[in-house]
Amino acid sequence: MADVRTRYPRRRRWPIGASAVLAAAALAGLAGCSEDGGAGDRGLPTLTHDVVQSVLAASGADVVDLSGTLVVEPNGCLTWRTIDAETRTANGAWIIWPEAVKLDADVVLLPSGRHAGQGSRLDVTGAYLTLRQLPGGQDATSFLGEYGRVCGADDRGVLLIVDAEA
Repeated sequence: MADVRTRYPRRRRWPIGASAVLAAAALAGLAGCSEDGGAGDRGLPTLTHDVVQSVLAASGADVVDLSGTLVVEPNGCLTWRTIDAETRTANGAWIIWPEAVKLDADVVLLPSGRHAGQGSRLDVTGAYLTLRQLPGGQDATSFLGEYGRVCGADDRGVLLIVDAEA
C-alpha cells in the first residue's frame, strides 16, 4: 500500500494573519472604480429620516418639489441639473439621498424599484443646502465633509433629497 503522504502531498498553509492581509489587499484593489480617488469608491451618500428632519429644522431650508436630471460626474459624484428656471443657480449641486435609496452598480435604485442613471429625469422633493449645514460638513476629515469637497459641494452646494418618488 502506498504511503498517504506521497499520494496526497501536503499543502502549504498560510498563517491566518497573512491570509487576512492578502484578502484585505485584494478587496481594497477591487473597491475603487475611479482613477483619481474620486467619489466612485465611497458609496452613496445617504441620511436617515431623523437626521434629514434635524438638518432641515436646523438649517431652516425650504423643502420644494423639483424636476431635474441626474448627472454622474467623471469622478463618480452624483450631481443635479435642474430644469426649474428659478433654481438654475443650483446646477451641479451634490446629491444626498434618503436612506431607502441604494446604489446598484452604476445606477441608483429608488424605493419604487426604478433605476436612475446618467441623464435620468427625476421629480423629487428636496432642499438646497450648503455643505456646512450637513452633519460633519464643516469638517474636511468627516465622511460627508470630505466626500462633499471631492464633489465640489463647498462651491456648488448640496441637494438634500427628502423624497425621490415625488
